[in-house]
Amino acid sequence: MNKEEKELLTAANGGDPKAQYLLAAKYFKANKKSNAVNWYEKSAQGGYLLSMIALIGRYIYDKDVPHNWSRAYAWFKKARKTDEKRLRVVYQNLFDGEKLCDEGEFDGALKKGFMGAYCGLAEEAEEPDYKFAYYKQGCDWGDVNCWLGLSECVRNGIGCAVYEDEADKIYNVYLEKKKEIDKIIAE
Repeated sequence: MNKEEKELLTAANGGDPKAQYLLAAKYFKANKKSNAVNWYEKSAQGGYLLSMIALIGRYIYDKDVPHNWSRAYAWFKKARKTDEKRLRVVYQNLFDGEKLCDEGEFDGALKKGFMGAYCGLAEEAEEPDYKFAYYKQGCDWGDVNCWLGLSECVRNGIGCAVYEDEADKIYNVYLEKKKEIDKIIAE
């Protein structure tokens, strides 16, 4: 490690959000994605907009990072409060998808990359198998609210057999994930 890298690491460990962002970018370029995400998170928690923007992309689009729509959307909302104009330059599609979702146009919202639309599709679905499948797909994308819907499907046999114990486990996952997201939004 050279002198410049040591200084960057010291500043990042000292809580400097810009240094944390730069360190995250170095890890990302070195294909150390989990390290990158951890430093982006720390930087974003410090209010650094570029880290918030980076996290949105990592959690939605990066194939090497587990999809986490709820975390992406929480950082999207936080970044919007920080600088909506700059955020729109990068993620206008998410603004469009959010609007479509609010209008009940869930298929259009999904086409814009707004993964939160799976919950809307599930709630509208008349066929139990579709309801279950949409909630499951939303869970796979990391949508916290879909975990709640999936637990109700499993508890009540909607699109699947009834499994009380499994429904409780799924509901507990929902509670854990919701707590994480609420913490991001509250910061």
